[in-house]
Amino acid sequence: MTKLTSEHWKFIYDIITIQLFKKQQVFFPMFVEYIKFLYLQNKPIDNSVGTLLKEQPTNLSNFEYKNEKFQKAMLQVYIKLLPEVYDEKDILTFQVALSVIKWNQKHPKEKICISSQKEILSTIKN
Repeated sequence: MTKLTSEHWKFIYDIITIQLFKKQQVFFPMFVEYIKFLYLQNKPIDNSVGTLLKEQPTNLSNFEYKNEKFQKAMLQVYIKLLPEVYDEKDILTFQVALSVIKWNQKHPKEKICISSQKEILSTIKN
């Protein structure tokens, strides 16, 4: 994927957009790679991550991002956007919380704080 150019990603974005428009399931790994491309180009990723969360990926907690800075950025955006984009919070919220817990265990010097996120904390408590 690293060898793809901006022109390639433009076409991939078009495919993703068509899938979303037609209400078809988007291929989660490809969408994440597109978001990674945006991130590495220093472009905003919040809107794309919001769309990704709305698509309700099946298991965020086991997904391999293959770039730790990108993974941390994704987790931070997930936490920020989760209350805005997801109505039935339980499953996805739990997955985000589990992903953050795994991150914090693996990176004790770069912990991500979720204590200010009431939605995540209430889901974990219940």
